[in-house]
Amino acid sequence: MMLIYDAMETRLWSFRTIDHLRENGVTLAFLATHSGLTRWRGTEDDLEKSEFKKSNTRAIDEVWYQRAVESKDTFIYSVPFADEQDDINNIQVTVSHAVFAEPKKHSVPVAVAGYQFKHWNLHVLFTAFTSESNVSPIKTRCNSDEIACYLLDNNAYIVVAELSSDTGKFFGEVEGNVMKMMLQENIYERVPILDYQAVCFREEEPEPNRATFSKMPGQHVLQVTQWLIGTIVWFLTQTALWLGNLYQAFKFVFYSVNYFVNLSIYSSAELQKINS
Repeated sequence: MMLIYDAMETRLWSFRTIDHLRENGVTLAFLATHSGLTRWRGTEDDLEKSEFKKSNTRAIDEVWYQRAVESKDTFIYSVPFADEQDDINNIQVTVSHAVFAEPKKHSVPVAVAGYQFKHWNLHVLFTAFTSESNVSPIKTRCNSDEIACYLLDNNAYIVVAELSSDTGKFFGEVEGNVMKMMLQENIYERVPILDYQAVCFREEEPEPNRATFSKMPGQHVLQVTQWLIGTIVWFLTQTALWLGNLYQAFKFVFYSVNYFVNLSIYSSAELQKINS
């Protein structure tokens, strides 16, 4: 029912266009609801070529959805990791923002809306903004050679940098000393992560299979002996019931066991000859 309700409530959104946003580099818009419905807007060509649309179909299970819900009243900017970028000139920035309903003063996330736009547009905007003289009372600006400016996300990954090749890298890899200082100032919090792929687990030695019996005659004889003991007990019980006399049953079984023991010894001797 929730899925049908969300489809009815968002049907008008499907008819909206993003043509007025294309001059700012926007190529794709999306809306994901809590019930799992995802709607996409963009040109037919952009929707067909978008790898983001093809790989992000899980709605509430997507990272951009969860990050937006965890950061209420904020816009989350993210870029692909550095090792996931095929072409640095075609990087797309993903922006997501959570929509909350507040029935009876309780905030409930109902959807996440967002869009993608070209990273180049954000780089130009960032450079222009940080180069203005009225941004900060400090005379040194980002367009000088004395300072390097970075735009980081909430996990300390680089969204915008002077060098485009640094986009998507962890800031600690680029500016380790500055990252340590920000940790000390509680700007970021260190989160320990256990890499289970790097943990070595001791494998249990597999039990020898039937193919290895010929290489271990002692084990083979032991198993035959165990089988004989079990057979004797069973044979005594059955013979006593048949003959009605335990002594006669034991006598009958004795001759039978003597035959099987001689057969087992002969088989073991032949097996040792083969192995030698």
